[in-house]
Amino acid sequence: MISTVYKEILGGLITIHEKKRGSIKGEEIAALLDKTAGTIRNQMQTLRALGYVDGIPGPKGGYLPTLKAYEVLRFEHSEYFIEVPVYQNNERVEGLIVQQIIFSNVSDPKACRCTIKILGDTFKIHDGNMLKVGPTPINKIMVVGKVIGRNDADKEILLATKSITSVPRYKVCDMIVNQRLVSFNPDTALSECEETLIRNKIDAAPVVENGKIIGIVSLRDIVCATVEKKAVNTASGIMETYPVTISANAQLADAVTIMKKNKVKRVVIVDSNTYEPKGIVSMTDIINLMLE
Repeated sequence: MISTVYKEILGGLITIHEKKRGSIKGEEIAALLDKTAGTIRNQMQTLRALGYVDGIPGPKGGYLPTLKAYEVLRFEHSEYFIEVPVYQNNERVEGLIVQQIIFSNVSDPKACRCTIKILGDTFKIHDGNMLKVGPTPINKIMVVGKVIGRNDADKEILLATKSITSVPRYKVCDMIVNQRLVSFNPDTALSECEETLIRNKIDAAPVVENGKIIGIVSLRDIVCATVEKKAVNTASGIMETYPVTISANAQLADAVTIMKKNKVKRVVIVDSNTYEPKGIVSMTDIINLMLE
């Protein structure tokens, strides 16, 4: 087992290497850890002798972490780097790389704990603050919790979890496999639009012209037009133009992101080549799927 000082230096080396993917200068590690370059070089000699670091000679050289370095810090070595965001009290914390999310006591709703193993400066995280981690690149896991502990030597943050969510790994087209598309043309009467939406138990449908979507009409639009006594009688008169759309091959998590960004409750699924509407997916649909 190596000392805390050596762990800190290896953690700094791996943190920079995961982003830069090349040999790392001693000055870079020194700047990250707020130490002198001379101190880092002296420590590196020992770490090289112990097999935790490889030295690359030449003006473009520097240091590289070995697999042994990852193992001693219990980090996973990956050929790919995808940054998982970390927010503290709703503000993005830069310079942290999430390596692992480890859940414990998940069966006890009063004592669910989560350990976040990271690369970077754990001193940026403070006890008592709310932390939001994610989404992760594959399963789109998002963890929110209160910081109740910090292990700076092993780069671990302990959370009392408030929520754990994950968007299923579906494509948006999977949501409309058995869905019959209901649509209107621009001249469809509002009374017919309302009747069609109610009969099909849906709250919105696209307006289509020449096979392409030009708008969307919702029950809310119809009610508002009636209350405000608008002088319109057809779908084209009240439809929302330039509706938010998403490709049929996109991931369901992308639909969530798009809806949040555009502050809408649904998106129209379209063919990526022809722009022909294929269906609609709403936030309610996604929540129901997550609860199945």
